[in-house]
Amino acid sequence: MASIGEQLKDARLAQNKSLEEISSDTNISKKYLEALEVDDYEVFPAEVYTRGFLKSYAKNLGLNSQDILDEYKRLKGLDSTHIYNKQVQEKHEEEEKETYSLDNEVIGERRKSRKGLVIALIFIIIAILGVFVYLYSQNIILPMGVK
Repeated sequence: MASIGEQLKDARLAQNKSLEEISSDTNISKKYLEALEVDDYEVFPAEVYTRGFLKSYAKNLGLNSQDILDEYKRLKGLDSTHIYNKQVQEKHEEEEKETYSLDNEVIGERRKSRKGLVIALIFIIIAILGVFVYLYSQNIILPMGVK
């Protein structure tokens, strides 16, 4: 039996369609269509893209997309539960990374705001001390008990 990629390419050539036409019809990049035709599934960013593009490409060529997807699942040794669990795990890991990065941003912002507050307080204290020193030097403020 021909591979998935061979089936797609044979169907496309039998219909005298170019990859550019298929790309235009399906909104799938020519790079990904070429990868599908040579069974190179490693170029896709996630499993969901591979399956979605296979389905869309097969439908566009008038092939049974479910047969193509079933063949792909057999090839990869995947069932729908495994695919779903893998997607959920990938999504969870991505959310954890985003949460971790957001937490770090919040902590960084808090540190910056605290640092700014500390600097502002130091300037206020220095200004108050400066005013007292000035007033004392002008004899406006005298030590207690001196008139």
